[in-house]
Amino acid sequence: LRGWAERIGSLRSRADYELPDPGAEIADPMGQSVRGFRACAERIDDRLAELVELAWPAHDATPGDDRVAPATSGGPHADRDRR
Repeated sequence: LRGWAERIGSLRSRADYELPDPGAEIADPMGQSVRGFRACAERIDDRLAELVELAWPAHDATPGDDRVAPATSGGPHADRDRR
């Protein structure tokens, strides 16, 4: 996973990381109500779901697609253990 993230990151410029839509950012919920914290948590959960889908796609994904991370072996911490 680390190699995949480094590879796709190397293809991007600094400008690619700038969000064109301020509404795409996740606002800090500090000082807000419980409802604000829940809304923030839902947005974070949605973004993480997108990341998981890209990093560990369903079996019908194309293996040669650069957006797809290669499979790892050795358990959930295989990339960490290779460092």
